[in-house]
Amino acid sequence: MQLVTDKFWVRFFFFLVLLMCSFNFFGQSLSFSFVQGYFGVSFWDANWLLRGFHAGTIITSIAGLVFIKWLGNRWLFIGSALLFLIATIVSFKATDFTTLLTSRIAAGIANGFMIAVSTQLFLATYPGKERLIGALFTVAANIAGLSVGLLANGAFTEDFGWQFTYYLSLPVLLIVIIAAFFFVPTTEKNEEIEEDWISLIPFSILIISILFVFMYRQQYQGISHPKILISLIIVIISTVILLIRGAIHKKPLFDTRLLQYPAFSVSMIISFLSGALFVFTLAMLSKMLGGILQMPLQDIFHFVNFLALVIFISLIISFILIVKKISAYWIMITGLCCIAFGAYSLSLLNTEFSFNNIVTPSLVGMMGAGMVAISVVIIAMKAVPPNQMGKVANFRSVAFLMGIAITAVDLGRILDWGRVKNFNSMLRYTDPSNSQFMERFNALQSFYSGKGYDPDEAYQAAVNGVTGMIKLQAFFKSMSQVFQIAVVVCLVLIAVIFILWILQNYRMLIDFFTFKNKTNENANAVSPKA
Repeated sequence: MQLVTDKFWVRFFFFLVLLMCSFNFFGQSLSFSFVQGYFGVSFWDANWLLRGFHAGTIITSIAGLVFIKWLGNRWLFIGSALLFLIATIVSFKATDFTTLLTSRIAAGIANGFMIAVSTQLFLATYPGKERLIGALFTVAANIAGLSVGLLANGAFTEDFGWQFTYYLSLPVLLIVIIAAFFFVPTTEKNEEIEEDWISLIPFSILIISILFVFMYRQQYQGISHPKILISLIIVIISTVILLIRGAIHKKPLFDTRLLQYPAFSVSMIISFLSGALFVFTLAMLSKMLGGILQMPLQDIFHFVNFLALVIFISLIISFILIVKKISAYWIMITGLCCIAFGAYSLSLLNTEFSFNNIVTPSLVGMMGAGMVAISVVIIAMKAVPPNQMGKVANFRSVAFLMGIAITAVDLGRILDWGRVKNFNSMLRYTDPSNSQFMERFNALQSFYSGKGYDPDEAYQAAVNGVTGMIKLQAFFKSMSQVFQIAVVVCLVLIAVIFILWILQNYRMLIDFFTFKNKTNENANAVSPKA
């Protein structure tokens, strides 16, 4: 069977596959809240639909780089696509939660393998320094997939049920499987194939252990519990093994020697934090719009979809600016400034906020997210030797996806811890000796009495009203504290990125401020011609 060799169509095919895989990672997973009510399971059990799929994708997106050597691109890709197809069919036909969970974990494993093959073959069409452009397109595919996932959930889930996003995957998967026979070769000459399969063991254990700690830390009441303590020890041991393996192996799966480049290390930290802040911001907007302003769920999804579109537009504009030779460092700094502005504005919200107070900071923050998403790849890839540029995409993908996965797991605990702390602190002001509080409490009690409540009922209603008001204020204060931390982190990162830019361009700056180039030009102008 003759393969398609035209670069345009090969790139187009694998770009669509990466978009589909990103949609699978984020879009289908969002239906877990609907699944919780459908099967009557606890939040923590339903949350495994997210964690199981995410863990499977993260692990196999790296493991696939090794499996390519054993199975070849074509059969690994087609086999994974068939597994995903079967798992998807089982998912929307599942009659019990255990079957659904098992099928989603299997789908996550297949999704990661398809990402591994597609990323390698897509980048293989960009030889040499052009690989930098290919890496930017993979980021665009990730963002586009997230946007489509949000759009699908907003448009279909509430009206057609949680199974509908699984139905959407079927025709696309069938087309991908058929097209794979014409687009996916067994090997590719420019493809980077990994051999360090031993590193897969500590890497898989590391990912699962980290998610376990974040998911069950509260349930087991802190790190003192033996299970959490053992998991933390396993995390440390696995990390040390990967670091040692990366330092001594000739061609390690995770080349930890890349961490010696400051710009690369900072870029990976920003990738992780950008994934975390993305999930946190969307979750907070959903809570405020749905839980407090009581907006319909469909309207919330429409707003979130619009924000995803803003990210994608910002990504395209940033890509154009980079092509026009605008420094990625300054695009990064601008993006971080936008995120800091958005976080600062959201930190100022109080219980009297309106939808208009959310729009501007949300739009500016998401514009910044698009700038950061693309500039972080440029900075990281330019920081490492040319022969190591292919590694950057693997590190960035893991960092970004782990930011999403960990924040989605630990988000409730982050807010609950701050909310409870603030609530207990605010209770001090409800002392009967506080004249302002008693005046407000008595006015509230009189209000309920005027509504026909007897004295006991009016008193209890006033207590409930005050308690609810304090809980709401505690929530806003907790949210504000997290956004304030985000502002500080952004300012620190801006300073670090600026320092890195200075270190990279110090010779140019010295020449500029000492007028060296101008002096040379004048000297050339007055020198006699031979």
